[in-house]
Amino acid sequence: MPKIADARVDDIAQFLNNSFGMKKFMPQTDIVEFINSSFGINGTPPLSKDDATDNQATYMRQYAQLAWFLSNPEEVKTVAARLSEIMEGVYTHVKSWYTIKGAFSQVLKIVGPELGFSSDVVILNGQAPGATFSEVVFNKKLFRDVFTRPHGEFTHAIQWLLMALRFGKEFDVPKLYKYSVLYRSTVKFKSGKSEAPALMWNFLVDCFEGSGEDYQTNIVCKTYRCPQYTTNNLHTLSTYSWLGNFLLARRKKGLTGGVPNKLGGHYGQGREVTMPSQYVNRTVGGQPVYQQLNTDETLLRKALLEKMGGYVQNGPTHPSTNNSDVEMSG
Repeated sequence: MPKIADARVDDIAQFLNNSFGMKKFMPQTDIVEFINSSFGINGTPPLSKDDATDNQATYMRQYAQLAWFLSNPEEVKTVAARLSEIMEGVYTHVKSWYTIKGAFSQVLKIVGPELGFSSDVVILNGQAPGATFSEVVFNKKLFRDVFTRPHGEFTHAIQWLLMALRFGKEFDVPKLYKYSVLYRSTVKFKSGKSEAPALMWNFLVDCFEGSGEDYQTNIVCKTYRCPQYTTNNLHTLSTYSWLGNFLLARRKKGLTGGVPNKLGGHYGQGREVTMPSQYVNRTVGGQPVYQQLNTDETLLRKALLEKMGGYVQNGPTHPSTNNSDVEMSG
């Protein structure tokens, strides 16, 4: 049973190129029309119908490089230390200007664009419908995933920021993020519960945690391709890991020994973490804290940064958002 960590990038790339494709996902001539009509993209350059197909071999090799990276803890360790330092510095900077709830989302709004992602960070409250999820990813938006403790609220964002920091000078990782919901496998992968075709997203960053990894037949692993594994293990890569400890603290929030959850918050004693309606609909100073996007109850945006001197997201620029001194390279 071949593990990605033991395979050559060229072999992984060849497998992906033979096993994934956009033509099998949707007829070639309908791709752009489908995206524009279903996702309602405004102001975004249309997807080139030729790019994802004509350059598929190139992109599949890049996905192979990303998969190999996430499967090798020593590789992840070096980049995670750099990303942790960057994000801790921005987080401290944000917190020094005002007491704020949801400061980590603001950090994503600052760090994400530096690495090529959208500055619009959204919240998926529960398991989002496929079209909603695809729209978010296609528009290069990082997201807070309020779903289950082990999965982690911010883990997917961290996986992609790690990859962008590592490979950003070699190729366009945010484009691969975007295309990951368009490439679909022509073969079935086992998940430990079922067997079905998979999006590239599932193959690369949404594997199930378990033994018996075989990248040619399943999406099961114990590597950083798995969000549950990442949430529980990122902190183990070094003696001090602010970022890994942050993810683990969120996973334990509200549990015995963990950070207490606020009254009416979404962390209880169970595995699932979904914001109740009264939490989503609460206000501060008469202003809504959260905004529902369109009519989809699972898609939210933090509309108000609490206790921040009247500054709100997408409003006047707060001094803490000046990130000119944030160094992403080196």
